[in-house]
Amino acid sequence: MFRIIHDVISGSELADIQGELKQAEFYDGAGSASGAARRVKNNQQLDLHQYETLIGRISDRVRAHDHVQGFAVPLEMMPVLINRFGEGMSYGNHVDISIQAGMRVDLSFTLFLSDPASYEGGELVVETELGEQSFKLPAGSLLLYPANRLHRVNEVTSGERFAAVSWIKSAIADTERRDIYIDLHIAMNQLVREHGYSPQTDQISKVMNKLRHFWGRESS
Repeated sequence: MFRIIHDVISGSELADIQGELKQAEFYDGAGSASGAARRVKNNQQLDLHQYETLIGRISDRVRAHDHVQGFAVPLEMMPVLINRFGEGMSYGNHVDISIQAGMRVDLSFTLFLSDPASYEGGELVVETELGEQSFKLPAGSLLLYPANRLHRVNEVTSGERFAAVSWIKSAIADTERRDIYIDLHIAMNQLVREHGYSPQTDQISKVMNKLRHFWGRESS
């Protein structure tokens, strides 16, 4: 499951965040990596405590977004990490850790915070069933993808790339079941957009809640 979610952060709030990141102090990001990933990670990260308010704002926007709720069905989310890739920095091929701080990790996300025209390189490349796919999304857009996929960030050759990343434990751990739930979520949203709420959308919502409850018991 790969989902692009646009406008997670937008407008003046996005501009404010970009301005803060330009002035912020970053430290070596390799310290937060484990195992083989530590050897291929060359970026910088924002201190979680020094910039707690900024990180909290970004985390709140992600958690509250309707499509994040609908596509990820989040039960828990790890603290957001904000990283910076300057010229010459990259993050080689790696797979995210499946258990983090005692939490099962089902999904990863990258929230792009830099305008793509402001830097060269820096694509997020993720392994899919059809081969590698490259992503360089507009600022404020988020890519949600399975945490067990091999992925990397290509070298930034000019400019600087800011992004927020984190990991989610879904209330529906099974990928196929979660895809069924997502299909219902998409159909529900389309019906509401075209016709408004109705007894039919109420029925779909009822089915979705039952599925989430039933499948969620097996995911906790």
